[in-house]
Amino acid sequence: MAEANIRIDDIIEIRSHSGRKAPAKVASPFTEDKGTGAIRLDRYLREALTVSLQDGVLAETIVAKTARPLVLT
Repeated sequence: MAEANIRIDDIIEIRSHSGRKAPAKVASPFTEDKGTGAIRLDRYLREALTVSLQDGVLAETIVAKTARPLVLT
């Protein structure tokens, strides 16, 4: 994460090889993942990006805007 200038609690944009993108919040890495360059995505992000395990993705820090209130009816 250090070489990509990404820190814990940053908001990042993840892009798949197909061009799909999704925002995500960076969490603390598992001990076994530190220094490996691996990014763990939950199944919802993987489905949104249409990526499988072992697929490469791009990640970069973005500036997220505050969302306005939304009421579902």
